Amino acid sequence: MSDLANVHDAIANLGIEGDLSAYGAEVVSTLLLGFHSPKSDIDVVCCYSDQSSFATELAGLYGALENFELKVCQEYCLCRFYFQGFQFEIYGEETPVIKQNAYRHFQIMRRVKMLSDEKFARNVRALRRQGFKPEAAICQLLGIDGEPYHAILVLENKTNEALTELLSRL
Repeated sequence: MSDLANVHDAIANLGIEGDLSAYGAEVVSTLLLGFHSPKSDIDVVCCYSDQSSFATELAGLYGALENFELKVCQEYCLCRFYFQGFQFEIYGEETPVIKQNAYRHFQIMRRVKMLSDEKFARNVRALRRQGFKPEAAICQLLGIDGEPYHAILVLENKTNEALTELLSRL
């Protein structure tokens, strides 16, 4: 079974998208794009209206899983655990999922992946092995200046034609 098939298998076997559907759960992992590093996890973003209920549900659903951790902060809730050899990281906040940066970054990276070739993905993975975060790796390759977590958002409103032009300069 390929690595990607293992990722999909773990997500399906855990049932996370169904279990957390009330929170608009979206998987936003670079593992799904081929932009991963050996330390990549399976990221899931959620939106809650009641943080306490969300945290209680996470603990009930995943509390018995390997290395379960739950961090509840004023503005967000973060849960980590291992399942089928993958670390899962579930992040929730009150902001709708489609407005959260992790979701927006994933959509940008998915478009870049769709418009680029395998060489680009290999270059991203090579930078990831050197310690770059995915946003930083893509910004480095595309020559985008600034703090990568914010700078990558410059690609969000570019047309596919403009992104293709940017990628063709590599």
